[in-house]
Amino acid sequence: MQKKSIHKSSNKTMDAAKERRFSGFEVGFVAGMMLFPIFFTVIVPYIHESWHVLCLELYGCDYILEFDYSVLHGLHAQTIFSMATCKLNLVQDSVVVLAGVGGNILVGIFLFLISWTLARRWHFFFSIFTVFVAVSFLTSTSINFFFKDGDPMIFLSSLQMQHYDFIVYLIGILIVLASFFLFYKSVVYITDRELQSEFQILD
Repeated sequence: MQKKSIHKSSNKTMDAAKERRFSGFEVGFVAGMMLFPIFFTVIVPYIHESWHVLCLELYGCDYILEFDYSVLHGLHAQTIFSMATCKLNLVQDSVVVLAGVGGNILVGIFLFLISWTLARRWHFFFSIFTVFVAVSFLTSTSINFFFKDGDPMIFLSSLQMQHYDFIVYLIGILIVLASFFLFYKSVVYITDRELQSEFQILD
């Protein structure tokens, strides 16, 4: 009787292994990796420029929005407005210049918070996918901190503080490091939550 019980138990284990499907985390991870380049090179730069446009609209300024795309560099966009027809004070001009990087950084942080909330509610596919989107917002935005024509450098130039450009580079590096750190912590947290769901351990 005991040997028979062990045999049945081993059969159940084998059947369970055969019936295993990819988890929501695994599918979401693959989907996130596949779509990450699209977010990084196209969607995030477009939203970046949309923040500039939104601010110019709020200040009643005329502008021209130009787009250029290449496979190597992705989407390149710039918003051109005339200082002659758009009278902005220093604060307003700073808001317009920094709206792109500031807006996207806030979106990235907000997406991480959404991801953790989704993980707590057992939506692992959407949770890990949202993590990849969040990382794309932060890392794509960080590129602006390493170029002379990036928004942060333009902001420093408007203040006649170009000699402090090392601070901008440092901020860019910190954003990249923070992105990878949050990515790692998110993956650990989501996998832990998925293991809890498999063993039905609710907190």
